[in-house]
Amino acid sequence: MVLLLLCACVTVHVETPLASYREAVSQASAAVGAYFADVNAFERDLYFDELKTDPRKEVLATGADGKRTPLLGQTLSAESVRARLDSLALLAAYGARLAELAGADAPSKLPQEGRALGEALTGLQTTFRSLRNDAKAPDYAGPVGFVAGVVGEMYLDSKRDEALRKAIREGTPQVDRILDLLEADLTLVAGPIRQLGAQQMLAERMDEYNRNRGKWSREQRSAALEDIRAAARGYELALVARPASLIDAIRTANHALVAVARSDRSPASMAELRGSVDALSARVREALPALQELRDLRSGARK
Repeated sequence: MVLLLLCACVTVHVETPLASYREAVSQASAAVGAYFADVNAFERDLYFDELKTDPRKEVLATGADGKRTPLLGQTLSAESVRARLDSLALLAAYGARLAELAGADAPSKLPQEGRALGEALTGLQTTFRSLRNDAKAPDYAGPVGFVAGVVGEMYLDSKRDEALRKAIREGTPQVDRILDLLEADLTLVAGPIRQLGAQQMLAERMDEYNRNRGKWSREQRSAALEDIRAAARGYELALVARPASLIDAIRTANHALVAVARSDRSPASMAELRGSVDALSARVREALPALQELRDLRSGARK
């Protein structure tokens, strides 16, 4: 519901590079969201890989410590992942409306759409507060709620200059706070899970091969070596992946957009925004192929 309303409310018709800003941030947000969305799937794949390589292990929903295994329990619940994806959509809505206000002398006033958007985003703040097993969720709730309120007012306020000043003065620090939280989650949660998990998967497949190569047929050895090759490539990709760099590039583009709004579209600020958008787009082009290759490798491992 939140994403549908955001898409309905943030259509921007302004000149480049303001128009390209929204597209670049949307693509970067999608890439960051993919890293979060893949955390649980990767942990589950790793769990099944352990079961496949060690016949002594049972399939269990709950471990000896009473905690759920990756079969059902996750580092980030599906609700936690969804809330983070929605927070990325919120930031995109904020940036898109700011770009619209900065790029038009008389921005449109959308009272009904703005009211519906505000209600949906208020629900996002409630969602973060309800995530009981997510230690970081309370940190998101306050900034998300504040930015949601600012975004709603940006749609309801027909006075361009007043709306811009308030968005810049009050919204920008909270947007930065949300980006900081997302960056920390990527650096401290999603990244290590991928790297350590990929390393473990490679080690287990190497161990399985070395223990069984003498009794396996040529075909079995060839298949196992292909699995090792794919696991080695997955580990290599996990080591070089830098999803947090996308957050940093979004932050830089946001600050450049704020400079455009403050300067009333001065040539220097527009040039700075164009450069930051180009840099963000380059980060996305760098991240997406590696992310897709990781997914393809995981898909092949499940066959």
